[in-house]
Amino acid sequence: LQEEVDLLEQYIQLEQLRMPFEYHITINQKIDTYAVELPGMLLQPLVENAIKHGLPLANVPVLKINIDAQKSDIIISITNNGKCFEQGKEGTGLTLVRNKLAVLMQLQPHVISTLQLEPLENGTKATITLKNWLA
Repeated sequence: LQEEVDLLEQYIQLEQLRMPFEYHITINQKIDTYAVELPGMLLQPLVENAIKHGLPLANVPVLKINIDAQKSDIIISITNNGKCFEQGKEGTGLTLVRNKLAVLMQLQPHVISTLQLEPLENGTKATITLKNWLA
């Protein structure tokens, strides 16, 4: 998980050279980011979508990444305050994430993974839930 967060921060900082925006990454203090494994590049397509498709339309663009743990589950949300996600319109990034989650469930049958896209009044929230991940 720590590697994934580090890569995301590097990617976000590169994108900030193209377009200025704020970002906040919040990680539940109970999570040992060095002990928790996460599939590589799982979050990057969602962050890229938030930056490239959502943030350009915000007055004060803000990207929020929240990594939380509830019992044995990991819940990761990526929120932008710009353009709202258009239902039924999924590009390559979302397809890649959904495919990676499907493969993950085949390799680890005890894990149930979901990707939920939630249109907000201002922006979009993408949430990945990995149930039984910490079990």
